[in-house]
Formats: sequence, structure tokens, C-alpha cells
Amino acid sequence: MPEMDGYEVCLTLKGATDTNNIPIIFLTGRTSAEDEAHGRMIGAIDYITKPIDADLVLARIASHLAAIKMNDIREK
Repeated sequence: MPEMDGYEVCLTLKGATDTNNIPIIFLTGRTSAEDEAHGRMIGAIDYITKPIDADLVLARIASHLAAIKMNDIREK
């Protein structure tokens, strides 16, 4: 059993000033709507359930990176 689950890792990263801006995507076997809502509520930008489709993961990462880039451009 791991010392921390993904939710705890997310909370730890989001709670520290030097890591709170790291985008987090959950890749998980937990498939309930409640689990996804909890992951997003604590700071994940996405929640992908198993079985993992590599093309889907890459598309979501590309989408999030594009959104972050657009946000950075707007802030300048």
C-alpha cells in the first residue's frame, strides 16, 4: 500500500507555493463521478480513467498546454 494516494499527492502539490502551479492529470482506475469530482475539486485539470488510450492522453495534454499558453498570452 502506498504511503500517499493520488488525492493526497495532488493536495500536497497544490498546497505548496513552489508546486501549486503544476497542472495535474489523474490517470486512474477509479471511475465513479464522485471520484472525478473530488479530483477536480482538489485541483486536477483533468481526470482520465483506465483503460488508458494513449491518443486520448496526448490529445488532452496538448489541449491543456494550448489553454495554458493562451492564458499566458492574455496575461501579458
